[in-house]
Amino acid sequence: MNKLAQRIVPTLGLLACLQPGLAGACSIMNKEQAAERHRQIVSEAKAEIVKLKEQADLIFIGRLSKLTFEREAVDKDGWQHHQAVFTVDRPIKGHYPEGQALQFATSKNRIWVSVACRPQFWQLPTEKGEGEVYLVYAKEGTILRTNHIPDRPQALGGYEEAAFISDQQ
Repeated sequence: MNKLAQRIVPTLGLLACLQPGLAGACSIMNKEQAAERHRQIVSEAKAEIVKLKEQADLIFIGRLSKLTFEREAVDKDGWQHHQAVFTVDRPIKGHYPEGQALQFATSKNRIWVSVACRPQFWQLPTEKGEGEVYLVYAKEGTILRTNHIPDRPQALGGYEEAAFISDQQ
């Protein structure tokens, strides 16, 4: 572990201990508490989605047909720039010209820490996402967020299935 990481990890632990709400953010809850927390997370996500809908000039459901980037081309701040091309299945807001590349950037140098133990809201396509279907929000040619839509959704997600199995013991 490098020296910076050796100093940051204990500091984050100390900060979590000083904030009881943060230290208990991932505490074990009974079923009623977990259901209420889930309702709260869904409500907060819906509020963020409403803001995002207003901000975006383009929203559609489409299949990622091409994702390009240059592994070596990283800007001075550590951001890697990508171009994604979609085939639109269902337009929702605005018009997506067929074949238009939408831009987005990722950084492997940035670490996102969530103290709320909630699913990641700001998602972007990944290298293995070609051929997959996404709900896409964009503004002025830049992807703001995507949400993966599986072709064959399962009746239970992986976490739900694990919880069910755990309850059966």
